[in-house]
Amino acid sequence: MVRGDRTLAFPDLDLWPGLVDMHVHGAKGRHFHQADDLEALMATLSQWGVTGVLPTVITRPPAETLAAVRRLAHLQGMSQFLGIHLEGPFLNPKRQGAQESTRPPDPAELRTLLDAGPIRMVTLAPEMPGADALIDMLQREGVRISAGHTEATDLRRVHQSTHTANAMAGLHHRTVGTLGAALASDWLDCEVIADGVHVHPDVLKIMWRAKGTDRIMLVSDAMAYAGLPDGTHDLDGRAVQVSAGRASLPDGSIAGSVSPLYVGVRTMVREVGVPLHAAVRMASLNPARALGRGDEIGSLAVGKAADLVLVDRNLVPVRTWLRGS
Repeated sequence: MVRGDRTLAFPDLDLWPGLVDMHVHGAKGRHFHQADDLEALMATLSQWGVTGVLPTVITRPPAETLAAVRRLAHLQGMSQFLGIHLEGPFLNPKRQGAQESTRPPDPAELRTLLDAGPIRMVTLAPEMPGADALIDMLQREGVRISAGHTEATDLRRVHQSTHTANAMAGLHHRTVGTLGAALASDWLDCEVIADGVHVHPDVLKIMWRAKGTDRIMLVSDAMAYAGLPDGTHDLDGRAVQVSAGRASLPDGSIAGSVSPLYVGVRTMVREVGVPLHAAVRMASLNPARALGRGDEIGSLAVGKAADLVLVDRNLVPVRTWLRGS
């Protein structure tokens, strides 16, 4: 790599484009929806090779959700920050998983949230009564729409599926379910958590065969306890047990991920059989393009931002450059 008049040589390491995480809630004790030191949280993600971030707000009561959006709006101007992802609150309570405070579609609340900060993506349940009005609003605003925590089978008005196969109606041989509809769609992008816990490697293989490389986007869905040691941690007043790469609520439900995004790349390569270049693309160029930033970031190309990640033979980031620094 050349920088000015210097050449930097790393003969035993690989260079990747910076990773883009469009669904991440936090890391190392901090959640985006409540953290005060947001810059420190972004710095942690950069250490994990993530140079583009869509901070994701979990479903909380209205006042807390609004406060989180306003707080995250202060990240505008930071090169890593690509906008805000609202995971909810307009979800199907039958598929809410670890989410709480889900509520029916409310155009007035959504309008208030859109006015409060740079929301780039919203996860909602398209089948809920009143969701069409929200989808109309989001389409007018140019906001990306993702179907998640849902039982919808008609996905024609959304752009992607949130953590595909998780918190959605599954595929049955006589009932297509949300998962089947997502896999059968020619236009829909599938966001997926490939941490080795959320989705079985063989299901990831089926997804790859159905969607191809360009329609899969790896995400971390990392929570505040990602990067912390095993033990019991707090998720908004609920005890979460972290053990062997899995975070669980007392009832056994999975409570988000504890793995950085690069773990998903490694899973796709080593357990699914995806070529390394394709797996990296799923975590870099694909999400960048989905967010309308593919011409600027997401791949190693002349004229693009110098967002770079140096990776060792175990596919672990060892150094990250943000805009060349």
